[in-house]
Amino acid sequence: MPRGAVKEKKKGLHGWRAFLVVFASGTIAAFLVMGLIVGVLRMFVSTVNSGLDGGAQPPEGVGAPQAGDPLSTVPPGKLNICDRTLKTMSKLSVSRVDDDDDYRDDALEGEEGGGRTVSDDCEWKLTPEFTSIEPWEFEFTYEAILDSDEGGDRDSAAGEIFEEWKSGIPDEFGEVREEGEEDLSDRGYVVYGVPVEGDGHTAMVALVQTRSAVYKISLSGKAGEEMIPRGAFEHEMSKMLNRLDQDFRLRIPE
Repeated sequence: MPRGAVKEKKKGLHGWRAFLVVFASGTIAAFLVMGLIVGVLRMFVSTVNSGLDGGAQPPEGVGAPQAGDPLSTVPPGKLNICDRTLKTMSKLSVSRVDDDDDYRDDALEGEEGGGRTVSDDCEWKLTPEFTSIEPWEFEFTYEAILDSDEGGDRDSAAGEIFEEWKSGIPDEFGEVREEGEEDLSDRGYVVYGVPVEGDGHTAMVALVQTRSAVYKISLSGKAGEEMIPRGAFEHEMSKMLNRLDQDFRLRIPE
């Protein structure tokens, strides 16, 4: 065979090898792309299934399910809502303005027998998301019955406190625009309008009972010549209600 023919044959073999290398590289790249697509689709399906199975977090609100069982006993000072709860709500922009000396826990007083009640009254400045001339006035008051006298029904005793506080709320308003029972935790009552000491302010008060605890949220603010919409107050209160409901349910023994 002529030498030239051998060289031409070798050149042909090199060409085929180059073609096979290019073909193999393209095939591998195609498989990589397909693998990536399959991986993304699996991730998407897994995420959807997780949401359908309950993996997604429930929307924020008083009715959202709560985790954990109530404590069998509450250590002294543990149910300090003003210091332990309100200060730690990340979505709530508040600064405390009172002297912080109203907290009372019968267990800290060394009192034995006669039941155990925890209560407090704290005042704050709240910076709302709604546009206002100045920060709102925010007052929080609560009373929780952890142990009733002679083993009485704690929830019923708290219901009496609820009714007593409820009767006095309308007196805080010079003009009541809206008033009525609301679906807040176990019981709820809301009043919206112009406070007695109006001076261009609008106010809203929510009274809530959760098990054997009763608490009151009072908000008052000023927004120029117009009244602050009720929805603006509800928006700020919604940041508190779910957390307060959870804390009282988990810390009040069954």
